Amino acid sequence: MMRRLPVKYYTDVMHDELLNILKVKDGCPSQQQLLDYLNGRLPPDQQHEVELHVADCALCSDALEGLSDMRHREQLPAIVRQIHAQLQRELRSHQRKNKRQKYYVWLSAVIFILLLILIIAFFAIHYAIRHSPEHTLPGQDSTRTEAPLENPQR
Repeated sequence: MMRRLPVKYYTDVMHDELLNILKVKDGCPSQQQLLDYLNGRLPPDQQHEVELHVADCALCSDALEGLSDMRHREQLPAIVRQIHAQLQRELRSHQRKNKRQKYYVWLSAVIFILLLILIIAFFAIHYAIRHSPEHTLPGQDSTRTEAPLENPQR
């Protein structure tokens, strides 16, 4: 049976993955190196390293293919910054929404608990008053005893 992880785990992992989605992994050539490779500006030894890496790395192979299809490669750094900024805005918006939802859940729970305490207190006081020996109402003097009515016989 598969164990389910809490939702917070998934959102934290997703947040970290989204923040790092545009960063270069260890061992992979940088975006600039791939652009220089496409434009033929790399020295032969680095060009060979990139070719070997791209042959083994599906992600870099796809990236190189995508870069080769781009018409305006010089705009790529600006596009990457723009995408990264958009991801940051979306993540912040999502985080604010989650915080707001958590706040309302906690507020609802606190209000519910307070209402429950008030209802229990009301019934406890009501029960205590109803079942007291004197059965006096609030505001009545509990020490006063009523004398029996005398029945004058004439």
